[in-house]
Amino acid sequence: MKEKQWGETLYITALIAWLLVALVKYTYFKDMLPMKLFSDPVMYGVLVCCLVKTVLDADRTPRELLFLGFALLFVWIAYRTDKLQFAAMFALIYSGRNISFQKLCKIVFYIQLTVFLATVFGMKAGILEDVIWEEGMRHRHGLGFTHCMLASHFGLFTAIAWIAMKKRLRETEAVIILVGNGILYYLTDGRSDLILSSLLVVCCLLCERVCAGRKFPQWFACALTPVPWVCLCVSIGVTMAYREGVPFWGKLNYALNSRLQLGHDAIKQYGFTWFGQKIRFIGASTLYYKPDAVYNYVDNAYLMQMLLYGTLFILLYCILVSRLLYRLAMQNERLLLVCVLTSLVFGMVNPQSMYLTYNPLLLLLVQDIIPVEGTAVKRVRSDLLNGKKEEKAYENVSL
Repeated sequence: MKEKQWGETLYITALIAWLLVALVKYTYFKDMLPMKLFSDPVMYGVLVCCLVKTVLDADRTPRELLFLGFALLFVWIAYRTDKLQFAAMFALIYSGRNISFQKLCKIVFYIQLTVFLATVFGMKAGILEDVIWEEGMRHRHGLGFTHCMLASHFGLFTAIAWIAMKKRLRETEAVIILVGNGILYYLTDGRSDLILSSLLVVCCLLCERVCAGRKFPQWFACALTPVPWVCLCVSIGVTMAYREGVPFWGKLNYALNSRLQLGHDAIKQYGFTWFGQKIRFIGASTLYYKPDAVYNYVDNAYLMQMLLYGTLFILLYCILVSRLLYRLAMQNERLLLVCVLTSLVFGMVNPQSMYLTYNPLLLLLVQDIIPVEGTAVKRVRSDLLNGKKEEKAYENVSL
């Protein structure tokens, strides 16, 4: 087996192991398994596999070394702030840069679907508890997950993973996605997931039927690049502008389930740093085990990750997403473009858009920035530089 094949095999093994452990933690299966015994060893194993693959890749261009440096920095920041699982996630995102996105997306989709179905069937069989979350007049089913919204999030992101994997959306698939997310909305009252999944399906169908064969102009691609920056600025700006006791802000905060107040309090308490800090966010899942804990969870991906991993991290993330949006538009990857935009909007009200357990689109970020050429292409380029004719180079090398 060649070095490249060894590296890819190691990486896929690490990705599957990481996904299974991370996804099980979202379910009450974790209470039935010795998670503390094998979670950390698995994460360290993932880091080792990613390190070996990076060594086997052997490409050392200045641009790759630059982004390798950033990847190592964020792995170190996550490890230093006691986020070993996220340290392994950053390593996986970088190390998967030269593996087919469709292949990786397929792996993420089927593991997501398997864990989701196993959890729901486990709940229906009475193996797992279906915790009912009562919030005013809302009665929301956990369906075996540690929070009532997790099942709805999977409904949205498995749809995104399916569309990204297939790069198409048929009417039958659209109906299945809409019906599935409608059922999840009925059980969990996850309004944002229902709205975004419906918009996702409608926009993808329009792209398939109305925009088929049409190319996006360059001005449109350029107009998309500020989208992540707008999401970031709106998230931070509105949260910082929140004022307790003001009627307007009180109504908006109520509509957003106290997101503004919790985010504002987090900014006041922790502030922003360049290289992140250790923060323990207490969510409703933690309160299930520790009712006396103080809830301080921040339901905004941009704000939460900026607080945890630093300003440098969120700036680089926005740069990568901006370039990804530009490239997808210029390459006419309409459905992938819709999926990325949907995940960006989702991130303004939930942090899961920046978790690889949900969002396989994160694997596109470094693939876009570090295009990896096959050895045959490199050989052709070398032949051309040595003065050989282009026709002869392409005759001798199979691309």
